[in-house]
Amino acid sequence: MWGLAIDTQQNGAQAGQSLLALAAICGYMDVPGGITLSLPSSFMGRWRFETAQFVEPETMAKRIDAKEDHPAYACGPFAHPDEVLTVMETEEPYAFHMAYFYATNPISPTVYAEPERWYNALMKMDFNAAQDCFMTPTIMGLCDLVLPVSGFAEHDGVVLPHFGRNTHFLGAMNAALDPGEARSDLEIDMLVGKRLNPEAWPWESAEEFFNAQIRTQYDWDFNDLRDMGVYQQNFEYRKYEKGLLRPDGEPGFNTPTGMIEVCSSIYDDFGEDELPYFMEPAMSPYSTPDLYEEYPLVLTTGGRDFVSFHSEHRQLPTLRNITPDPLVTINPKTAEEYGIKAGDFVCIENSLGKCVERARISNEVPERVIHATHGWWYPEEDGEYPNLFGTWKSNVNKLIPMYKVGKLGYGAPYKNVLAKIYKVDGYEAGDSDPAAYVAPASRGPESMTDAHAPLSYEAKHDDE
Repeated sequence: MWGLAIDTQQNGAQAGQSLLALAAICGYMDVPGGITLSLPSSFMGRWRFETAQFVEPETMAKRIDAKEDHPAYACGPFAHPDEVLTVMETEEPYAFHMAYFYATNPISPTVYAEPERWYNALMKMDFNAAQDCFMTPTIMGLCDLVLPVSGFAEHDGVVLPHFGRNTHFLGAMNAALDPGEARSDLEIDMLVGKRLNPEAWPWESAEEFFNAQIRTQYDWDFNDLRDMGVYQQNFEYRKYEKGLLRPDGEPGFNTPTGMIEVCSSIYDDFGEDELPYFMEPAMSPYSTPDLYEEYPLVLTTGGRDFVSFHSEHRQLPTLRNITPDPLVTINPKTAEEYGIKAGDFVCIENSLGKCVERARISNEVPERVIHATHGWWYPEEDGEYPNLFGTWKSNVNKLIPMYKVGKLGYGAPYKNVLAKIYKVDGYEAGDSDPAAYVAPASRGPESMTDAHAPLSYEAKHDDE
């Protein structure tokens, strides 16, 4: 298994290909203690692709899918984030008019690089809606409507492992509490879908939906899964020797060649090299030596703290008391060089922006690396514009560039950019305006606003 340290970098696809190649060469595939290969049962993903049949060809042709820049995205029913931002900012080839947020808080650095650009682009929408369990900076800053969404104990659902088609177990979420007005993501989808296109939404309940998806692979349904709690596939090792992985029953793997392809037979279709390769990050001591002179530290982000998940749980006192502040981990020698002591507030800065976090001194990182935590906002602060729960002051994604992804369109440099750090004198926890201590960096076109004055909610709604 690997996590975001592989995925959230420009070279992520090649890193993953290399790791799987090593596992195959060493004989670790489909053996005890090795990498599992289950029978395919990605029924949820199958439904996603089937919905495309209800979209008219002329409408499908308008999709923002980055065929030329990121050809792998042409294979799926989704748009490339880089292309989406470009279209939102330029309104070419057409303008977007609405955004809908599914229980996500993207501007409080979770998924948006250069989040102020996304904020300003989304402020141009005619209407934004969200569903969530609590108010967030994204909702307060962008949305006209917010709906309550049910939590995991309040609705029925299916849990799958995050391994693509390697779905070796299914778990049931059984509703235990009455959520009142709140509905699950799926229930809200069904309510809207039946209004817009009833033919595409023939199910009357979440249970019916799950039954239809499960029965494409198994001879039991969602109620049976409820009784089981968890379904684990009967596991047989070395299936590739017995013809159990391929639909034609032949020995081998379910690939075009029947082999584990260290040299991919399909990458050439996307203009990608067939063998994995190393690519220097877009911002690094070697690819941008001039930038490195001004910003001599490698900034990595995304390490997890057990009391939170991305931007979730910051508003829960029992968890917040354990980790009350965003932390940037600095090597002791680096901290000494910059006159920083444990607990000091420091500014992390590069050519894109700045943010403030509290210093944590540890040998966990080497001297030239700093690690900044992400997902920070301050629910105890004012949620109204312009503060938005203090979402801009410790927003490390402000230092992450857009448009720096791999050739296939996957991977973004959350794990490796350049930065510098320095102690912020006079800054106190709870300060609502770090602009007094941290001047906003200039970036982007002149029409861009600075870090602490995104397009105002009032300006958006002057006509009302």
